[in-house]
Amino acid sequence: MARLVIVRSNSATATSSAVPPAAEPVRAALLALVSRGEHTGQVSEAALVTWRRVEAELSPILGSAGVAALYRRSLVRARVEGPALAEVYDATAYAKGFEPLRYTLSSLSHADAVVASRALMWAFWESLTDLISAPLTARLLEPAIRPQAPEPGKKEATP
Repeated sequence: MARLVIVRSNSATATSSAVPPAAEPVRAALLALVSRGEHTGQVSEAALVTWRRVEAELSPILGSAGVAALYRRSLVRARVEGPALAEVYDATAYAKGFEPLRYTLSSLSHADAVVASRALMWAFWESLTDLISAPLTARLLEPAIRPQAPEPGKKEATP
């Protein structure tokens, strides 16, 4: 009798050999953006801002429903590394947007929030790459990693 053994790497931290060198900086920057912060509140806020920027870049191409479907699919894929993401998936059935993610991440320890946030972005990257290729994924998401100019009339925060 043959045994099937499935080996899964920690996709939140593993480097994919399928990511072309030109696309790697964009993927790495997205992973860094969604996990930025010294405490859980900063991580959850950074994730929220990054996801909104990703949505803004992809919605004109995929449509809002397409981005939402890809996001929900990514929540399913990422639950292995971030079990709390199952709660986010359930909440997205009745709450639109990324607030369920922010709420859930803010309720986790800093380490768990970072792992879950990175796992979700990794799964999203992989899901989109499966559909359109890594180079096109990088090209579409590259604007989401650029620093944003401060809004007129607002002072830029100093570190």
